[in-house]
Formats: sequence, C-alpha cells, structure tokens
Amino acid sequence: MGGLLRRPAILIGAARSGTKMLAETLNRHPELFVLREPTAVWRYGRAYSPTDLRPASDARPAVCAYIRRAFEKELRASGKPRFAEKTPSNCLRMPFIHQVFPDALFLHLLRDGRDATASAVDTWKGMRDRSIRTPRQADTEKRPRGSLKWVAEFMGRVFKRKMHIDDWRSLLETPAYLPWAVGLARRHLLNSSKPLWGPRVPGLRHIRKTYPLLETCALQWEACVRMAVGAGRQMEPNRYLEIRYEELVNNAPETTARALQFLDLPYDERLLEEMTRHIRPYPLPKWPTVLSEEQLRRVERLIGTALEQTGYPLAAKP
Repeated sequence: MGGLLRRPAILIGAARSGTKMLAETLNRHPELFVLREPTAVWRYGRAYSPTDLRPASDARPAVCAYIRRAFEKELRASGKPRFAEKTPSNCLRMPFIHQVFPDALFLHLLRDGRDATASAVDTWKGMRDRSIRTPRQADTEKRPRGSLKWVAEFMGRVFKRKMHIDDWRSLLETPAYLPWAVGLARRHLLNSSKPLWGPRVPGLRHIRKTYPLLETCALQWEACVRMAVGAGRQMEPNRYLEIRYEELVNNAPETTARALQFLDLPYDERLLEEMTRHIRPYPLPKWPTVLSEEQLRRVERLIGTALEQTGYPLAAKP
C-alpha cells in the first residue's frame, strides 16, 4: 500500500522490554517519525473490550480509514517522510495491523522475561526504572513527582497522545478511558498496584485476581511474546525482525544499524552516534540481583518455555 504511510514501521515488544528506548532512538533519525502509544486509535470500535486482542476480521474499511487518518495527521505535523509507531499492546494484534497496513514492517524488541517481569512489578506499583530513562524522563524527574499537579500534567500529556477524536464513534468511546485515567492517578499518587496496567492480555483481570503480582507480570510478558513471535515468524524475513534489548543497551550503534537496514533507512557512523548517545550501557541481565531463588523458580515455572523459545536459557535449579 502506498501513499503517505508507505511501509510504516511497527515497533513491538512486551511491556518493559525497552520499546520506549528503541522509539526514542529511531525518532532521532531525520527521516522517521515515531508515535508512542496512541492506544485509543488502535482500539477504535472496540474501546469497551476487556482485552487488547484484535482479530484481522476487525479491520473493516471504516476502522482502517480512521486509523490511517489519525496517523497521517500525526505524520504531516511531524514534517518527516516516514512513519513508525510503538505500542506494546500491538503484540496482541499483529494480524489486524497487517490488514490495516499490508506493507508494514514489524520490528520486535525482545528482552529477557525475568528482567521484564521484575521491571513490570515496579511499574505496576507506580515506580520508575531509572536505568532506561530518556532525556525527557530525566528532565521530568527534576520536578516533584506524585503531587496532584504532577499527575494532572502527566495525564494530560498521555491522554492527548493516546486519543484521536474526529468522528461520532471516537467521541462516544471517550468514556471507556475514564477508568484508565483513575487507575493512572491512583498508581502515581498512592503507589497502588491494584489498577490494571500494561497490555490487556486475554484474561488479565482474572490473572490478577488469581496470582500474585510477580506471576501476573510474568504471564503478561509470556502472552505478548508468544503471540508476537508466533505471528512474526510466519511472515517473510523482510517484513519481521527480532532484535534484543540486551544488544541495544550494550551495543547500541551496531544494533541500531541493523534496525535501520531492516527499515531501509540511510545512516552513517556520525548519525548512529547521535541516535544512540542517550543509551547508557550497563550489566545485563539484572534478574540475578533483583529476584530471589524462590522468585526465580516461580517465574521460570510459568514462562520457561517462552524464555527458551526466545533464546534465554533457564537458570533455576530443578
């Protein structure tokens, strides 16, 4: 499919897998604009659904037109020629996205599920993983965090980014996001882990009621990775690429070059240095220092198969 949104780049990855870092990096390319998490756009027509799962059959003409219209507006405003988008929940709807954008390129960022799980636990509680903060986040952290004013400003920015209201259906779907807004405020003001967070995998509410938070985050990671890998590895090699968070952190220029080659974007050493300057190398994995042996066994018992399928050997003793 041609037009303004020719060959869009869809950045996918389970929650806390470094997709924000990847988006920040690629957005520094002069020819690529990366839009971050326009949740309501992808959920158009299904805003009240309890899950982010979306089948290909949902890609009706009116839905496709709305999504393309929203993204074209953002791309025109950016002044750049190519479009990319980053939303972790898209792990659950790749066949749907393929119908909306038949020529889309899927760039999948994988991270060790044990590290992603540990990081997700903190995020559910309203805590921040400072090891991967972007320059904008670093600037935000200079201001008092957790106050009503901070939360209101933060919610305003996020709500503006996630929403796109341009017809009667999108207007009627706006109330569907009020529980999300209340949960966001509760999480940041009270450090509460009760509101649901992250990709709404099938059965997430039941999972959260049944399992402790650690297991909930592990199962959330497993569902996202399993569905993304399952869909992606069936595509042509020139349509789907997997890169690793660990490689991006500790070998940023080379990993970024692989991503740009896949996306057919020009680069040189100077541009790679500029694009990756904000990435700080540090020892990985982190889970050996943040998970106890008992926690490690609990996590690997649930997601061990997915870890091994994605190249992360198990470590817990039988």
